Amino acid sequence: MISKIPCTEIPFSFDLVMFDNTTIIVFVFAERGIFALIVNDTDAALDWANEAYSQIRENTIPITASSVTG
Repeated sequence: MISKIPCTEIPFSFDLVMFDNTTIIVFVFAERGIFALIVNDTDAALDWANEAYSQIRENTIPITASSVTG
């Protein structure tokens, strides 16, 4: 017999921190603050973190100090 498990979507954002390319920490934020903290040192997690960082960096716009201060 399969039990039904309640499931819902939760809006979230996350911060990604990598230490010496050996360990990642993902802080997951939801409406009330930190929702989860994930620490992982597997090769798969490090590959994912490097790929996520690469994708984010590709979509950035370079800025200079003068463009920030006006």
